[in-house]
Amino acid sequence: MNTAALSDSQLASRVVLYEFWTFGCINCRNVLPHTKAWHDRYAPDGLVLLAIHTPEFDRERDPDAVAAFLAERSIEYPVLLDPDKVVWRRWSNRYWPAFYLYDADGDLRRRHVGEGRYDEMETAIRVLLRVAPGSPRASVAT
Repeated sequence: MNTAALSDSQLASRVVLYEFWTFGCINCRNVLPHTKAWHDRYAPDGLVLLAIHTPEFDRERDPDAVAAFLAERSIEYPVLLDPDKVVWRRWSNRYWPAFYLYDADGDLRRRHVGEGRYDEMETAIRVLLRVAPGSPRASVAT
């Protein structure tokens, strides 16, 4: 959703933040302002944010419900629908929300589960993108 299908080649040599989430999860909703801020702030510097919507309950499996949630919250970054937990299982993920930050070489540089530690994730994003702390977009006050 929110984009044409992304290929591996489009993600190669890019800093990518993957987020496993579902719209019915209160913790996922609580991290949303931070996730949106990172996208808005760092996409111009090359950050690719890919949210992987993996439903926990049947009502979260409806693509129209996901689209409505995205529209209500003005979420514009790419969202992959994973209703059968194919990606979830491939990544051996077990939690919502879960973040995986990969560098431009494709190496996992940071993993975080749950809420909090937003300043640490933002610092890691800035370091990988080589955004100076004094940049107008760099702010740990998300």
